[in-house]
Amino acid sequence: MKPLLLLAALLLPASAVAAPRCDKLPLRVEREQAAIRPVQRMIVTAARPLYFHSVPDRGCATPVFVVRDNALTAYSEWKGWYSVQHSNEKGEMTSGWVRGQGLKTAGTLGLDTRILPAPAAAAPKLPPDAAGVVDRVAMCAHFAGESNGDQSEQDKRISATMTELRCDSLEADVAALRKKHSNDPAVLKAVEQAATP
Repeated sequence: MKPLLLLAALLLPASAVAAPRCDKLPLRVEREQAAIRPVQRMIVTAARPLYFHSVPDRGCATPVFVVRDNALTAYSEWKGWYSVQHSNEKGEMTSGWVRGQGLKTAGTLGLDTRILPAPAAAAPKLPPDAAGVVDRVAMCAHFAGESNGDQSEQDKRISATMTELRCDSLEADVAALRKKHSNDPAVLKAVEQAATP
């Protein structure tokens, strides 16, 4: 009887033997994910709904999804998965991981990669939602100091970039992030460092 049980266990898929842990980003992903700099704007091209996942694992899908032509902001990539944020018509933000199939790059956020601020050193190791806000803090602080207030073409491009980065809602987003990650000193420190010129 025991050999039969052992054989059955060996034939089961790995997901049936050990369910993925969906509540915490695996340490391996934290270390290996590649930060996308500058942050990329991506468009959903998939015909079917593209579901968000709490971690990059097929077994960790959430009920939240985006559909064709929705825009996403991508912050990091790991083995074909992207850490993204999406803002709906009401301005509500959703963060998570999505599969790369069914996405296309539609440009970067920022005027020019040469003048984008360097990301916070700790950002790639932060949770995806925190990394996204930290990047926005740094970029919004940078572009706020670049405007001359003379309504030049450069100023108009800076204003458009800051609108796309949602700099006007950043204060509320940072407050929500601090509340959510109040016990994570790395996140709190990264937010402070990103805001420091």
